[in-house]
Amino acid sequence: MSGFRVLLGGDYAGKSEAMRRLPAGAWRTVSYDDPYILDFSVVRGSRRKMFFEAFSDIGPRYSTELAFSLLPPVVWHLRDQALREARSGPTVVDSYYYKLLAKGLVSGIADPGTVAVWRSFPRPDGVVFLDVDPEVAWGRVGRVADLNPIEYHGPQPGRDAFLRYQRDLRAAMLAELRGLDVLTVDANRPPGQVAADVHAALGGADPVAGAGLVSGAGRATGAGRGG
Repeated sequence: MSGFRVLLGGDYAGKSEAMRRLPAGAWRTVSYDDPYILDFSVVRGSRRKMFFEAFSDIGPRYSTELAFSLLPPVVWHLRDQALREARSGPTVVDSYYYKLLAKGLVSGIADPGTVAVWRSFPRPDGVVFLDVDPEVAWGRVGRVADLNPIEYHGPQPGRDAFLRYQRDLRAAMLAELRGLDVLTVDANRPPGQVAADVHAALGGADPVAGAGLVSGAGRATGAGRGG
């Protein structure tokens, strides 16, 4: 038993909001979002360079190898913090290595050696997968120009490029979860309902009425827990 679980989902699935809404003190949380890494300057620097510089200039200025090399510090940090926090109590980890690995594979920039190392990491006790329809996710995008290059296929952001990437990303993430205990939450619904089902999936409460919570990696149907 690793002592931690993973909250995973595609882009704009609502992971950050669901983690923010977890009852205070119920779970220790690990993420690479800015509020969680204020005291980790190495990780913060890698994240900033990764999303706001290197991935925007793959080809003209940076090689795919250099761009992908910015991911390992973030992933190692997630592993280290997951194990560290789990020693003190129940822990939820934002994505663990699964999402960045899947993005590397889908974008065609993953280094096979690094992928093999990540896949050797300790396995979580379970995964809660926020399953959002790519069309719904697209509706949550603010300005298209704000999309980062590992959220869509091709050189230019746009609806079709985003939808295709998100479908491929979902498939790649679910492939990494084979053999794990997975509960799927319907993330197409309002944030409060999704957060309540995440809490329930983590064992903290009953699902909300009409909840979209199923076992396994299939899409939630709104019928509660399924077999």
